Amino acid sequence: MNEDGPHPFLTEIKRLRSQTHTQIEQGAFTDAYGTDHLTALELLNDALATELDSILRYKHYLFMATELDAKDRAAEIQQHAAEEPQHAERMPSVLMQLSK
Repeated sequence: MNEDGPHPFLTEIKRLRSQTHTQIEQGAFTDAYGTDHLTALELLNDALATELDSILRYKHYLFMATELDAKDRAAEIQQHAAEEPQHAERMPSVLMQLSK
């Protein structure tokens, strides 16, 4: 038998679980982070605003391309317009994690 007991693998799993729970409780901003968390939140809020603005712009461009009968351009804009909400939808969860 070694110093970790009869099951060193299980001891390591328990240690890793404990360490993980401690890190989760500390949240996203630890002492080692090195950046002011209010600045990070402000930057993320600005990024979210930019993403939401982009969604509106793509919708406007799509409408204009459709009106001008520019089908090729409209298809490309439609693709970008469909991707943009996915970017914006990720931001609030990151903001919520960081604001804890």
